[in-house]
Amino acid sequence: MRDSRRHSSAAIAIAMGGALLAACSAVPARPDGAQAQALVTEARAEAREQARQLEEARDINVEARRSAQARRAQIAELQADLTDRGLVLTLGDGLFGGNTAKLNTGGSDRLDKVVDFLNRYPQRKAAIEGYDDSMGSDQHNRALLERRADAVKTYLIRNGIGSERLTITGDDAGSPVGDNGSAADLQNRHVEVVIEAGR
Repeated sequence: MRDSRRHSSAAIAIAMGGALLAACSAVPARPDGAQAQALVTEARAEAREQARQLEEARDINVEARRSAQARRAQIAELQADLTDRGLVLTLGDGLFGGNTAKLNTGGSDRLDKVVDFLNRYPQRKAAIEGYDDSMGSDQHNRALLERRADAVKTYLIRNGIGSERLTITGDDAGSPVGDNGSAADLQNRHVEVVIEAGR
């Protein structure tokens, strides 16, 4: 019985010793001076890279905020309305010379701002839409709105906007701004420059 106890204690001791040896072998050797220096250098490089990435992300956020502020300022300068169709700039009857398709100074000044905006955002296109009123004959009104829309397109092209970025469409008094048959009807005779939405 004593022999069996001795054998059992010896087996336990051997097993414990083996476990201890295995545990010791699992612990990595202590790095020497060169290895420690390499680890420190690597850790510092990783910290510098993380700091650079953080700074880059911060710069991107700052630039995005500045771009958004600049865009809002440009839209305000355009005197355009932000709609589902895009930015809508309305050139009323008063910005053309009388009953003609000739832009006056006010119309040219507003279109200069459109040129600046389109130059800043060369990926955006614009639709030029003519609207007429109910005064005078349909034939005269339609011809006038088409000439005015064409005058706007020609002005933009002459000032450096590519013709492939511009389209002309026409409408009639079906989308009135003012009441037809009244003094407000004159508001219906206008040209809209619709700049497509974009970033």
